Amino acid sequence: MIEFKYDTQLLIEGKNLDENKIHDYFIENFKGDCLLAVGDDELIKIHFHTNDPWKVLEYCPA
Repeated sequence: MIEFKYDTQLLIEGKNLDENKIHDYFIENFKGDCLLAVGDDELIKIHFHTNDPWKVLEYCPA
């Protein structure tokens, strides 16, 4: 049985982004697994399995 049903993938675009800080924020604030936060200081790709994808998307406003 799959514990976390939604495969959430998104891009975070900005300036001075830190993939380690974003990774740590996800671990501390969202329930899920299989987290990847990779990129550079202008673009980070997120891959995360969760049951609350809307909470993840709220973290990344348009």
